[in-house]
Amino acid sequence: MGYTYGVYKFQVRNAFLAITNKVVRKMKRMVLLGVIVVMIAGSVTATPIDLQIGCRPQGMGGAYVAIVDDANAGYWNPAGLMGVGSKQLGFMYLKPMNVEGMAISYSSLSLPLSSNWAIGISYLDKRAGLEEGRDAKYKKNNLSESTFILSGAHRFTSVLSAGISVNRFGLDTSIDSGSGFGYDMGLLYNYPIKEGNSLGIGLALKNFSANFDEESFPATVRFGVVSKLYNNKLIVAADVNTKKGVNEKKDYSLQHHAGCEVEVMQGIRIRLGEDRGNLSAGMGFAMRNWQLDYSFNKLAEYDLDHSHRASVLMRF
Repeated sequence: MGYTYGVYKFQVRNAFLAITNKVVRKMKRMVLLGVIVVMIAGSVTATPIDLQIGCRPQGMGGAYVAIVDDANAGYWNPAGLMGVGSKQLGFMYLKPMNVEGMAISYSSLSLPLSSNWAIGISYLDKRAGLEEGRDAKYKKNNLSESTFILSGAHRFTSVLSAGISVNRFGLDTSIDSGSGFGYDMGLLYNYPIKEGNSLGIGLALKNFSANFDEESFPATVRFGVVSKLYNNKLIVAADVNTKKGVNEKKDYSLQHHAGCEVEVMQGIRIRLGEDRGNLSAGMGFAMRNWQLDYSFNKLAEYDLDHSHRASVLMRF
């Protein structure tokens, strides 16, 4: 099983173990945790959870591979670094499903070098903690997964850009640790239809030739289209991506994403998205060189809290 999918499975399992422990303490009775966890984890991890890193991407349902024009480019599509246009420093924080002991953060820096070259540096950190047992007999287990991303992009023509990211993976748990490398490649095509309107196409191949401790894991392909209208006051986008091992299938499946963004007044944008049947939404506030964003989503198939996230972006 692939490294990324395996880590997500471990994180989800930790989340449900933590929830089960809370139930046990409140009800003050013995529960056969092992049986419950196996049953729950088996059903939940049948559908791998995509993180949709970044507030703006999540608010738009994960339809972002053709939009990318900010410091999230290193994660989504490195070719998007050419659309950033200025130095940017960003930070995002996420507490998945409001589960105690789980946290995800993403830091990014984008640097345009010239009109045709740009680089980006990103750091993705995922942490999960688990307390096993009851009362005073707890045993603490921790998981920490990090991804350091170095990206570069080049503009070939006024409408076509390409980029590549080198990812260095690191995993540290209570029982094991290791590291590995992977590569992402991306293309971005933006075609002006008429003044103030454009059509964009994005393509990203993630985890190309990726490995972790000499174990390879599957690459995924993401394709998206976007229409930017009225000088970017209205943005409508849709993505599809491949995913291996969904619902116990051994081959690849397609997943869909759609979203829109509307500027309701200067500096204020609202977002709405549909992520494989799950609702997402968000807002963005621009103030001079600062951008503040908030988003949330709800996994319709699971009876869990919404996932809330916030991010800040500084242009300089």
